[in-house]
Amino acid sequence: MNGIKDKIYIYDVFTELYSPYQLTPNELYLFCFLYTKRNHEYKLLISIELIHQAIPIKLHNSRPGINRSRIKETLLTLREKGVINFDIDEAALNKKNGKDILIHITFEKINEESGYELISYNNFYSANNIYHFYIIMAVKRFDNVKYMENGLYGRWISEKEFAKLLNVGEDTLRKNINELLSQKRLFKLTGSKGENTNERDKNRYRTIPFPKDGKDSFENRHDGNKKRMRKGIKNKNQDKEHPF
Repeated sequence: MNGIKDKIYIYDVFTELYSPYQLTPNELYLFCFLYTKRNHEYKLLISIELIHQAIPIKLHNSRPGINRSRIKETLLTLREKGVINFDIDEAALNKKNGKDILIHITFEKINEESGYELISYNNFYSANNIYHFYIIMAVKRFDNVKYMENGLYGRWISEKEFAKLLNVGEDTLRKNINELLSQKRLFKLTGSKGENTNERDKNRYRTIPFPKDGKDSFENRHDGNKKRMRKGIKNKNQDKEHPF
């Protein structure tokens, strides 16, 4: 495989809070796995059991039966959100032999104008933690995006919002954020407290280091991105490999 054919489109709306296409970490990971298995017609014939056997990271590690159930549930929610489609109903999948039914999966078209990240199949398969994978993809698309509100780059988001995006508690979010920070796969600028309030501003995250002053220079970036960044629009980034 080579070129665009061995890359996964991860659309910005997948990691956008309140988007109808917003995916959970399990949903994003399963979507990416299914995407790598498509044929040349962008279709896939697969069963829950085949997914269970082949998926690199289990959606539930303790018991195979629970993992199969999570796969089934995640397939159904991906269909409900309009990301994939298949014509097997839930009742059939719930039967005793439901895990062995071959499912014809097609991929729905998402509006590319909303923005997307491209990651290679090899990069996806190097991931070893579903939460880490999701956090990196949720932040990476903002690495070169400037917020007009504060003139700074990176994903500007509170811990409460970030935890909601991942569908986890704030303690679980902090644990995974701190793991990525310690591995230098994620970088963070903590929001400052207001002068007359105990409330703290939102944090800022990137998958590349922040400059010492917290600001980036347009002159150091590719000309094609300048217009998008000045408008504060998410740019369609090139596939810069990130070590998951």
